[in-house]
Amino acid sequence: MKHLRTRKLAFTLTELLIAVAITGFIVVMLGQIINSAAAMWRTGDQRIDAFREARAALQLMAADLGRANIKGDPQMLTLAQYSSDGTYATEADAITPIKNAGKSDLCAVQYYLTWSGTTNTYTLVRRLKNSDAINCLATDPACTASLAISPLNFAAIYDKGSGIEEPVAAPVWDLEFRPGETDNVVTPTTDSAVKWKWIEIRFKAMSVNAARKLRSMGGITQATWADPTSIAYRRLILPEEQQFVTRISFEQNR
Repeated sequence: MKHLRTRKLAFTLTELLIAVAITGFIVVMLGQIINSAAAMWRTGDQRIDAFREARAALQLMAADLGRANIKGDPQMLTLAQYSSDGTYATEADAITPIKNAGKSDLCAVQYYLTWSGTTNTYTLVRRLKNSDAINCLATDPACTASLAISPLNFAAIYDKGSGIEEPVAAPVWDLEFRPGETDNVVTPTTDSAVKWKWIEIRFKAMSVNAARKLRSMGGITQATWADPTSIAYRRLILPEEQQFVTRISFEQNR
């Protein structure tokens, strides 16, 4: 009787094989789940890193442009390079207080996009001219880009022939600056900056890895980035794009 009871409690070879197969299946499934989760984490982390740079660029632009003394002179904040229909600008120039190594805190800063034929992408750049660069002596005949002369030559101050240009976010495209009065958006050429209550800044960005993969495919040009209705844009760019928007208020200047 004891012998029979012992045989009843034992596993058969078939049962052992089934148990091993089930265990192996569970291990394989767990491995796939862990690998998928790790891949998703890496992708998400890369996107967060890329978009962290874009958010930092928005904050930097808001800080620089939001402190421009447009009440003192409306050209202390200028929007330029208008779209074909004139509804928005693609460049912003300002005289604003920024800590620097010069003799005062007023610097000239510009934001715009540059195109790279190597990477076939756009980069958001910031051009800074420190306080010394825009405060040459008015008695100097060569002094044309200075806050020390009258009338002020803002075209010379905001030119792109001097200063330091540095990238702040990439890849970035469709950069737009739209001013507004009360709750309404106005065209950049309407009224002067002293009447603007705010400026809306928006642009699109994608992760560096997505841009690298896009570049490896070839055939991407400036026209591709500019045409969201094209097949290439919808297939290659649209799934990766993320839009960023912020609004700078000028109520403190009233």
